[in-house]
Amino acid sequence: MERVQHDRGTKKTEERCSLYVMLFAFCLAFALPQHADSAMIYSGIKNIALPDQATLTVDLDGDGVTDFEFVNTYLHDGFLNRDYYTNSIDLSKNPQNAVYGGGTVKNFDPGTSFPSSDDGSWQSWNQDGSDTTVNTGYYSVSGADFHDTGKFNDTTGFIAVRFQIKGNTHYGWLQYKGTVITNATTKLSDTILDWAYNDEPFSSGFRIGQRDCVDNDGDGYGEGLGCAGPDMDDNDPNVTDNATCHVVLTPAKIVKALSFIPLRSIVIRSSGSTEFSNKPVINWGTNAIKTVFQLRLNKKTILAVVRVLGLSLEVGSVYQVKVDDCTGQIEVAPLISPIEVILPQAAMK
Repeated sequence: MERVQHDRGTKKTEERCSLYVMLFAFCLAFALPQHADSAMIYSGIKNIALPDQATLTVDLDGDGVTDFEFVNTYLHDGFLNRDYYTNSIDLSKNPQNAVYGGGTVKNFDPGTSFPSSDDGSWQSWNQDGSDTTVNTGYYSVSGADFHDTGKFNDTTGFIAVRFQIKGNTHYGWLQYKGTVITNATTKLSDTILDWAYNDEPFSSGFRIGQRDCVDNDGDGYGEGLGCAGPDMDDNDPNVTDNATCHVVLTPAKIVKALSFIPLRSIVIRSSGSTEFSNKPVINWGTNAIKTVFQLRLNKKTILAVVRVLGLSLEVGSVYQVKVDDCTGQIEVAPLISPIEVILPQAAMK
């Protein structure tokens, strides 16, 4: 009899442990970043001037690999007494990367549809074995005669590009401002203003100039999937999330939980060089959110499992969350609308 009771107690303990393990695994799965919709990853304002008679390398995704190399060249033709200026892209530096437009890049207007991947006007070194010109012009010294021969002379437009990230092809755009040569001492001092690319491989279903980041001051930080992070002051380009101690919550919105689904997992990350303490204290800004379990995954990341008292939360409310000395915010979203059941007319009589 005692053996039977012991076996039953052991079985209940095992079942209880198994339940805890399953619950933790469930919460952890929801806490890990999920790839949702594709987003345009925006660079923020760059304003990079192309140097005179030199090269400029551009790393679109910040992985340390040069994606495109712009080259500024000058040539004097003694026979015609002309000074030739050219800004081009050396496609041999990354042979699989491409720009749109053939030998001379196309100047796109903002809002136009992005060219399809199978369009024959894409040019790469692997495909065509040649570079592509962005802006050109020459000055006839003897006749004081200037000629625009490029598509970016004295205008601003967009260049469509595709490049590699970890072996996958990504599409994006660069905003380019061209200058005009007015006399013998003027050079092509063109400028790359900014850029963006689609974080989903092989996807070209967006518009030229599109960026999925609500960024009022143009520093790349703001609200939306394409932002580099939240902006502490979106009216000042010199203030980003690194300007002060700040935390980012994933998800940033918490749904009013029903009584039978009270738990939710949230990942908290610190911005900039800020690091959390060994036992960080989390204050959710409301008594309706209580920490059930928390784990410091590393110096900059915390996994928190919380209990949500949905009846105490107001939809649309935004609460200031404090973790150690850092702050962030979390918003209350409405419950998913119930499924509408349409009964047959006969049943309604």
